[in-house]
Amino acid sequence: MSPIDAIGDTWLLSAHMFQHIMLSDVAPALLVLGLRAPILPLGLPRAGLRIVAPGGRAGRVVALLTSPFVALPLWAGATWLWAIPAFFDYSAAHPLVHAFEHATLFYTGLAMWWLIIDPLPSARREPGVRRLVYLGFTRLASAAVCLPLTFMSVTAYPRYAGAPRAFGLSAINDQRLAGAGMCFLEFLIFGIAMAAVFLSFLSRDEQRAAVEDRVAGHLTA
Repeated sequence: MSPIDAIGDTWLLSAHMFQHIMLSDVAPALLVLGLRAPILPLGLPRAGLRIVAPGGRAGRVVALLTSPFVALPLWAGATWLWAIPAFFDYSAAHPLVHAFEHATLFYTGLAMWWLIIDPLPSARREPGVRRLVYLGFTRLASAAVCLPLTFMSVTAYPRYAGAPRAFGLSAINDQRLAGAGMCFLEFLIFGIAMAAVFLSFLSRDEQRAAVEDRVAGHLTA
C-alpha cells in the first residue's frame, strides 16, 4: 500500500529490492519479536495455547517448518530464486506471480526468524551460539545477492534498464544502489539481531547462576 510498491514495480530496482528486504527480513523479525512470551501466551485462550504448544497439532507443524533443515534452505532458496533477473522481471510484470513472490519471501522469512528468535517457551530452544551461526548463514546468503549488484559494471535486469529514469538515477547507479542498500540493511539487521541473541544468551546464564546460588543457599542453610 506504500508508494514503494508502485515505484519499485515501474521505475527503480532499488525500491523493489528494499521492498523485498522489508518483506523477507524486517516485517517477519518484528512480528516474531512481538510474539515472544509473555505476549503470545497472554493473547491466546487456553485452547489456542494447546494447539500451538510443541505437542499440539499446529505446534508439530510449526516445529517442522521452523527446523534449521527446512527454514534456512527455504529462506535462502526464495532469496536467490527471486533475485534471478528473469524471474524478478517476470514477477514484476505479472500481478499473480508478484503476489506469490512476496508471499514466499514473507513466509520463509517468518519461519527463519521463528527459528532464530524462538518466541515460544520450549525445550527445543537452540543454544545462543547455534542461533548466531544460523543468523550468519542467512547474511552470507543475502551477500551472494547484494554484493554482485553493488559492484557489477553492467545492468542485469532488463525491465529496469529500460524503465523511465527517476530521481536522476541511471540504470547502473540504480542497480548499485539496490545492492549497496540491501547489503547495508542486511548487515545492520545482522548486527542488531546478533546483539539481541547475545544479550538473551547472557540473560539466561544470569538466570541459571541465580537459581544455582539460591539452591546452594538452601543447601547451606
